[in-house]
Amino acid sequence: AEMAFAGGLGVEADLDLMAVEGDVPLTARLFGESASRLVIEVDSARGDEVEKLLRDAGVPFAKLGLVTANPRVVLKQGGEVVVDLDTDSLREAWRGALDKVL
Repeated sequence: AEMAFAGGLGVEADLDLMAVEGDVPLTARLFGESASRLVIEVDSARGDEVEKLLRDAGVPFAKLGLVTANPRVVLKQGGEVVVDLDTDSLREAWRGALDKVL
């Protein structure tokens, strides 16, 4: 979602495509982070090139979704939409959380 804020764009992703072991709850899929897992966005014209580089380097990866012109974050799991929020609302919630902590 943070990447979508910056460009005024949106994202559609399928959480079932995440590489996880076992039954990982939705909250862990949404908020779990580790030093070995990251999200990158790639220009669609270079997607095949990046996938080849990752594959050749033996780096496991998954294509989760697409950047969209519609400024919404739409996430699916189990074939159902589990998140469908506009990026402005998400940005304000994110900023508000930082203000409370700082």
